[in-house]
Amino acid sequence: MMKSKEDKKLLRSKRIEKLSRDIGADASKLELDISQLSSIDVSRIVDIHNRLSSDSYEVDVKKTSVKLLSFEQKFNKK
Repeated sequence: MMKSKEDKKLLRSKRIEKLSRDIGADASKLELDISQLSSIDVSRIVDIHNRLSSDSYEVDVKKTSVKLLSFEQKFNKK
């Protein structure tokens, strides 16, 4: 059974509201933040997958640490 667009939107809205309650965030701000995320770069994912498969992927520990700390700071500002 295919769901209509309205049903999908309602279900999505309910999921966002539940998530916002679970993490203690404002649902409308959360939805806005999600809608502003960039799209997935499929070619980048394929490239990373290929490098992981061939054991040629190297993690830049400093860059990863900086991004992780930045993410935590943004998340904790709520």
